[in-house]
Amino acid sequence: MPLLSWHRQNWDIVHPFIDLSKTNEVFNLKSLQHYVAGVTDPSIEDKEYLFDVLVNMPRREIYVASHAKENFVLSKIHKDIASQLVSLAQNDECSNQDIVQELSSTIGDLISNLKSLASDQNGMLSPDCITSRNLTASKEKFLINLAVAEGLMKM
Repeated sequence: MPLLSWHRQNWDIVHPFIDLSKTNEVFNLKSLQHYVAGVTDPSIEDKEYLFDVLVNMPRREIYVASHAKENFVLSKIHKDIASQLVSLAQNDECSNQDIVQELSSTIGDLISNLKSLASDQNGMLSPDCITSRNLTASKEKFLINLAVAEGLMKM
């Protein structure tokens, strides 16, 4: 699971196991702005308030919560990254660590490009920095959400 957020190198957002029957664990999780959490209880699928994206590892399925669907409309960026990952996964000489490093590098490049648009000395972005680029609506929304998630923009 930490590999899903490798580019951050912030293990405070990683919660390897959350017991949904323990109210205090669920309450603590809900109080966080961003997290990657491991849950083995299949009832998690019915608790969309706990996730935006749910990766069901045993079934190899990804669910996007209904409240988050608008924020996860695929753009060319997503498709390019997905194509890259599929290509790497099909390469027998490519290890899991190679895939993680490549994904981390790609995300790092994307974040560096975002940072280059910063409108002030502190490296913070404004929504105008992105909206003024005449991007597709899905790409614009993705970049704004990425900037917010990475602490590069306040909303």
